[in-house]
Amino acid sequence: DSTNTSYNELYTLEDGYGYWVYSTSDNIPLDIKVTTSPDLPQIQSNTWSLQGSRQISDFDSFFNSTGTSIIWKYKDGKYKAIAKDDYTNNKLISNDINLIESIEKYEGFWVR
Repeated sequence: DSTNTSYNELYTLEDGYGYWVYSTSDNIPLDIKVTTSPDLPQIQSNTWSLQGSRQISDFDSFFNSTGTSIIWKYKDGKYKAIAKDDYTNNKLISNDINLIESIEKYEGFWVR
């Protein structure tokens, strides 16, 4: 039911996962304490997954080690993406979608 608007409070965030935050305010006070080094979860293939807590600059190694085929992120008001294959990357560019150059640690990103 699209009219159901129940929300739950979140007291902890799991390392390696990305989270969407909905707010009706421009200012959200967050008190985040990092207590351990992230233990990154296994990425499942053939399904979309929101990830975080890792820095990526070598996309070939990332694609080969995780079995993913495309990464998307939203930054500076625009979607960016990068794919494992040149054909998809050329399609992204032809549709005015900038290719991701790197992902900084703790940025959220979608993979498939």
